[in-house]
Amino acid sequence: MRISSLILSSMLVILLTMGTGLMAQNNGLVFDGDDDYVTCGTMNLSNKSFAIEGWFKVNTLPGTGNYAYIFGNVVETVNAAHLRINGTSNKLEFVMGSPYGWSILTSNTVIQTDVWYHGAIINYQNQGGAGYDYRHIFLNGVVDISGSYSSLFNYSNSTFRIGGSGDTAYLDGMVDDVKVWSNFNRGLQAVRDDMYRAMVGNETGLLA
Repeated sequence: MRISSLILSSMLVILLTMGTGLMAQNNGLVFDGDDDYVTCGTMNLSNKSFAIEGWFKVNTLPGTGNYAYIFGNVVETVNAAHLRINGTSNKLEFVMGSPYGWSILTSNTVIQTDVWYHGAIINYQNQGGAGYDYRHIFLNGVVDISGSYSSLFNYSNSTFRIGGSGDTAYLDGMVDDVKVWSNFNRGLQAVRDDMYRAMVGNETGLLA
């Protein structure tokens, strides 16, 4: 069952208001791993600092050679910035794609089934030096891994989706309380501070 963009506004309300408490309540969007996904329109995150965060739980891992897409800008031509699970390693991947190629930052943590995680991918433009961006994968408020990549890969201006890429890489699990921050210039502590906090909607830099 595809969840069309026609119900985007109501789904964004759900995403921004649910999950203010502990994730043990199992609230959130449910995906069957077959063909479910939510389309949220185009998000332009190119050539800027940004952060994408949210809660997720996996029912079944995707399996060797497959991927489970959690959230972010999907691949349309090569303009991508998203978080996915690699079914071979069962680790998270922060994927950035551009006309110049691809960069993938892989987590240290191996994802387990039936466990709620708060995941965040953060890109600080030019923090790694002139022409380089510094990237992080956060898990449960802690930096799991970081890396420096050429700013040429920061070219994400495409359709934002949750739970699947739209043609492959579907998630069998749940996703809740997704937030997208544009021109993200706050410290990493801000991710920890906002993990359990519901947004009002007028916070500086909050894109969705």
